[in-house]
Amino acid sequence: MQQPRVFLKWTCPACHRVEQSGRKELIDRLRDLGMLRRDDGRNLDLLLELARSKAADFTCPGCESAGFLPLEVSGDDDFDDLPPAKPCMACGSMIPPERVDLFPESDLCARCQQKIDQGESLSGDDYCERCGTPLVVRKTSAGVTRYQQVCPNCRR
Repeated sequence: MQQPRVFLKWTCPACHRVEQSGRKELIDRLRDLGMLRRDDGRNLDLLLELARSKAADFTCPGCESAGFLPLEVSGDDDFDDLPPAKPCMACGSMIPPERVDLFPESDLCARCQQKIDQGESLSGDDYCERCGTPLVVRKTSAGVTRYQQVCPNCRR
């Protein structure tokens, strides 16, 4: 289940500089201060309280004064944690990061996976290059069982 989207608005009390970031940047800043371990950072209220307690250690990038604090605005920052999109092995289109996150082992996009689930072929190479006859699948079992597509006319 995904957490609600969170945007943070960082404000400087001295120069009134405002920056927006997500939960990931807050976690990174707290880790740089040694306040979080690798698996911490799921509870936003705890993260904001840790940031308030270390306000003197957060400096404004503009004026270098202490007290650069985050305030929760709204939204969802979970898209920062998604893996990058990757190409589909069958058609070459990009698999969305959300699908890669849900099915990390999958190398097929949803459309190609649906074709396989319905029993359709993904490749267009089901005809003999020489004579155009539909290829048939032949099983060879000399040791390890193997399957080959063979033209019944050309035997290639």
